[in-house]
Amino acid sequence: SKILRIVHNDGPMQPSSSTSLSSDHSDDHEDKKVEPTFDVGALVEIYDPTNHSPFAFPATVTSSTYDPDEDSYKYNLIHGITKSKMENVDENMIHAYEAQEGGTESLCNAAAASSPTSEDIFMVPCTIVSHSDDEKLYEVILTPEAKKTSLRTTRREDEARVSMPYLSVQRIGNVEKSYDGN
Repeated sequence: SKILRIVHNDGPMQPSSSTSLSSDHSDDHEDKKVEPTFDVGALVEIYDPTNHSPFAFPATVTSSTYDPDEDSYKYNLIHGITKSKMENVDENMIHAYEAQEGGTESLCNAAAASSPTSEDIFMVPCTIVSHSDDEKLYEVILTPEAKKTSLRTTRREDEARVSMPYLSVQRIGNVEKSYDGN
């Protein structure tokens, strides 16, 4: 009769009635694999926390793939401002989107204020006034440079107040501090 031997990290052992007859390593990656952090369609921000990023770019998750060799997920995204595809972005670069609070200085794509589907990019400094999580919109004040676009706004002499989609607003400054160091 044959004796089945199973090799574990701590050396060979004989199977007992409670021991599985398959290799201990067959489910290594399955045990570690968890559901992806971000679902398809999730609004996220991209930045590298190890390099003290001065910017965080908004994006939308289009798909994810588990990499068993690295025991992590890679994500495919659509960049919120440029609308370009971003493939195989490492999960440590992707963070849950948190709406910016009133008074925050940011960069806004003024072209998106007049046409949210526009592929034009005209980034100008702006100040967040408020946000609506339900509609994924900010109310912002654009700087005077924004008047060079064909915006329909309620204008004062020196400002343009408009609604902007979250995906058209780029976080600036010390990104990690914006997230309380996380």
